[in-house]
Amino acid sequence: GQIEEVYKQALMCLNEEDRSLQAIEHMLPLLKKGIGIHHGGLLPILKELIEILFQEQLVKILFATETFAMGLNMPAKTVIFTAMRKWDGESHRYMASGEYIQMSGRAGRRGKDLRGNSIMMIDKEMDEKICSDIISGKPLPLLSNYKLTYYTLLNLLRRVDGTTEQEKTISRSFHQYQHQVAVPAMRKEVEALLSEEKAICKGLALDKMGKEAEAVVELQGMRQELMNHLLKSESCFTFLCPGRLVHVMDGTVDWSWGIVVSAFKRVKRSAGSELSDEHVLDVMMPCRKHAG
Repeated sequence: GQIEEVYKQALMCLNEEDRSLQAIEHMLPLLKKGIGIHHGGLLPILKELIEILFQEQLVKILFATETFAMGLNMPAKTVIFTAMRKWDGESHRYMASGEYIQMSGRAGRRGKDLRGNSIMMIDKEMDEKICSDIISGKPLPLLSNYKLTYYTLLNLLRRVDGTTEQEKTISRSFHQYQHQVAVPAMRKEVEALLSEEKAICKGLALDKMGKEAEAVVELQGMRQELMNHLLKSESCFTFLCPGRLVHVMDGTVDWSWGIVVSAFKRVKRSAGSELSDEHVLDVMMPCRKHAG
């Protein structure tokens, strides 16, 4: 009588046509016998009804898929796995360790049962390692798929204090929590690396190395100054004797290599009637006749 009363009260929110559905009408006879069915294809109202009856211990035997394992406060004395392989939407595979732990964890009511029973009905040959991995393996880690999209940001900016709301939304997300949990370990790693750096640098003569580095920089600067001085016409003109090879560049135009024929200096009069020395270099260059 109690089961039927709860059943009728739960279905009051449905109209008469929906109450006459086959899935709903066939549920009551099973519930009266203490048998329940729970899977993802049931109507939400039926799933909620079965969960309430199971919590009140009015349902003694429940046939369920892993969707029931995600509920809270749903303990049982015994959990029976009728098969260890399942269809995941793409292929048949063995149950993952996390799925087994989640479902077998229903066995044993805290504060009421000394132990809980988990029974595996293995109807086919199973490798020992596979069985061990399912029972005692580590569950897959929970990873956040939270993504802060432009749409979310625009919705937050529409509010009065949009900037503050963005920070609150991110700080309350599971994604931020996962990163925050990793901060202490990362700090320890940084401290260890800094300590290692100090230990390495302790045995080195850093002052001496610094002076040597300054000397190398100074030497490079002096070499550059010497090269600039040698490239001035007054300095290099004495080396440009006939027969010497020179590389001719006219701005960005590369004329390649040529042979010095003669080199001389002459006086040049500028527009202001000022006299200045001009260095002239005759170079024989390889040329070819224009086609045509």
